[in-house]
Amino acid sequence: MADQQSDRNEISWQLLLIGVVLGILAWVLDFSLAAVFNKPAGFLQELRTPFSLTFLSRLWLLLAFVLFGAYGTVLLARIRRSEKRFRAAEQQYRSLVEGAWDITYSIAANGTISSISPSCHAVTGWTPDELSGQPFLSIVHPDDAQLAMDMFHATLTGRQPGRSTAELRIRTRSGDYRIGAFRSTQALQD
Repeated sequence: MADQQSDRNEISWQLLLIGVVLGILAWVLDFSLAAVFNKPAGFLQELRTPFSLTFLSRLWLLLAFVLFGAYGTVLLARIRRSEKRFRAAEQQYRSLVEGAWDITYSIAANGTISSISPSCHAVTGWTPDELSGQPFLSIVHPDDAQLAMDMFHATLTGRQPGRSTAELRIRTRSGDYRIGAFRSTQALQD
């Protein structure tokens, strides 16, 4: 709540000032153009008769810019708060994935490992960099490859795999195989 208030105070004065300056500049520019093209007396004559229709329309223009600045203030404050919340949620998710003992991974539509959590190193001996970009079937035991492909294709097409979880043997860096329980879910992509 304090962050929201400080954001509002910080941004509102800046944008309100920008709105006022833009309004005054537009007003002066409008008067100047009127002086050059329409009237020889220019805006000084307009200022002497402050209740004319032209003066009120120019005053309305100034107020419109001030209101635009105020609206922009609120909008920018909301955007900044949303960005802060997004960064905090992203950091929380990243720390959960990186600190978990489970291996969390993503497989691209072409069957390559697009991302994998650091915990894969403790379980398989492979680093995330070594596995990223590799076909996921390259580390699946040949006898389990068909089950892994069935789960992958079912998930890729949006259908539920025949099983919600499956035990697959995964090759470690040393060439041995470890058994793991795998669950396949479809992730949303931008």
